[in-house]
Formats: sequence, structure tokens, C-alpha cells
Amino acid sequence: MSAERLASVSSACSNAHSRTNALTERWATFAAAWSFAFTSCESLS
Repeated sequence: MSAERLASVSSACSNAHSRTNALTERWATFAAAWSFAFTSCESLS
């Protein structure tokens, strides 16, 4: 495998990895907001 090919593969991997991280963070933020809203509603009722 050539160096260029290896570089493009590792670049693709890091792109996929950062996309996955962004998605995970977005999901974590959503889950935190949802659980906060849920506990707020519970304490109100």
C-alpha cells in the first residue's frame, strides 16, 4: 500500500471518527436536556 493511499485511508477514518463524536455529543446533549425537562415536569406536578 502506498503512502498516499494510507494517508487518505487514515484521513477518512479520522473524519468518520469526528462525525461519530459530534453525533454522540449531540445525543448526550439531547438526553441531558430531555431528562432535565422530565425531572422538572415531575417536580412541578
